[in-house]
Amino acid sequence: MPSIGSDAGCGHLALWVSLAPVVSGAVAVRPQLLRSSPFAGPAGSTASSVGPVVARRKTRSRRSPGAPPDERKRVLDAAERVFAQRGFEDTKMQDIAAEARVSLRSVYQVARGKAALYGLVHETRARDLLAQIELALSSDKDDPRRALMDVIAVVAGFLMERPDFLRIQLREGGTWSLEETGRVLLVEERHRSDRLLEKLFRRGIASGVFYAEHAGLMVASLRAQEQVHLAAWIARRGRPSKRQTIDAIQRQAQRLFVQ
Repeated sequence: MPSIGSDAGCGHLALWVSLAPVVSGAVAVRPQLLRSSPFAGPAGSTASSVGPVVARRKTRSRRSPGAPPDERKRVLDAAERVFAQRGFEDTKMQDIAAEARVSLRSVYQVARGKAALYGLVHETRARDLLAQIELALSSDKDDPRRALMDVIAVVAGFLMERPDFLRIQLREGGTWSLEETGRVLLVEERHRSDRLLEKLFRRGIASGVFYAEHAGLMVASLRAQEQVHLAAWIARRGRPSKRQTIDAIQRQAQRLFVQ
């Protein structure tokens, strides 16, 4: 089986890059080539900067006080739909208010501005996804391969069940790119999920289950693989099925990472 560091493994990654951009209506995937290596640390370390701009939570909250929980959820759901349809630049707070059927003041009670609201959408979904990833990893502590397959099923299933959030991810092209996109922020929950996956890959390497490669690069490769399959699923309007898409990602990961 080819490892991601082998010529065959590099061929797989080149295939992923050649499939982009995938365009369906307003959805465009814009992955960027790896122009410089951020992996300055030793193999298996967590010193890499995988993903777009890494932004830890600031002391100043994105939220504005005063929005009731049900109204806050309605605004966030509406914001997710509008950002997915129009993109960040073409979305106005008035559009989100109209979609949520609330006043503009109510939207500003949820977030201080459009960028803050965009960040809250990412933060909320990332927190929900992180909880599911942690649960999957806790149930397969003694089997790194099984844990990897379960995490793939969790991540892909989560995104396919939330196609608007998936479209936002694909619009940004920030799922696995190593360059700054200028707007996407790697929220704390996403940063933590990357570290959990790196830990899983290092554990699998140590036990002889996975090929001995850089854990950070393995996470980036996994995200690249997921992005291409999910972009194709969106572009083909839900075909193949969710189960077939998850199976395809798992087979690809098996060939790339498992000895």
